[in-house]
Amino acid sequence: MLKPTNRRNYKEVCSLYESRGLTDYRLRTPEDIKAIHNFDITETEGYSDLTDENKKLYADFFITYMNGLGMNTKITIFPRRVNYVRKTTYLRQLPPDPEDGKIYREEIGVKFTILKANGKTKTLPRAGYFDEGMTADDATETREEEFLRADLIVQRDNTWFHVLAPDRYY
Repeated sequence: MLKPTNRRNYKEVCSLYESRGLTDYRLRTPEDIKAIHNFDITETEGYSDLTDENKKLYADFFITYMNGLGMNTKITIFPRRVNYVRKTTYLRQLPPDPEDGKIYREEIGVKFTILKANGKTKTLPRAGYFDEGMTADDATETREEEFLRADLIVQRDNTWFHVLAPDRYY
């Protein structure tokens, strides 16, 4: 089971980086995270459901993300969950605009489906929504995209990232 880091002291964490030869204070491997920050990213909920390719993406993202932060923020980070997901966006076509005659669409809902390495799927609970009174049946169009979703605790806040590459996330 994952436990948040018990190393909250700036100087202690800096000395752990230095003892591993990381005098630039940049992580290199998941083992560095475990030794310095006291958690194993391979124990993150959902990690075992990822393909090998997505496990590597998650590790590379996590290291890249942490290396972009100052030490005071690094010591507050803890992974909560990681999933490879399909985001389905439900759109409804509006009547033609009276001024320009263009046809616009509005988003009426979003659903996230976890795609597991074994081919099974599961709807991600509490992550999607539909506008009040709307359902998937009200959509005239859907759009789908797939990405790695990494849920982290950062400075006690739940934050999730849409990960496309180790250095491409938001």
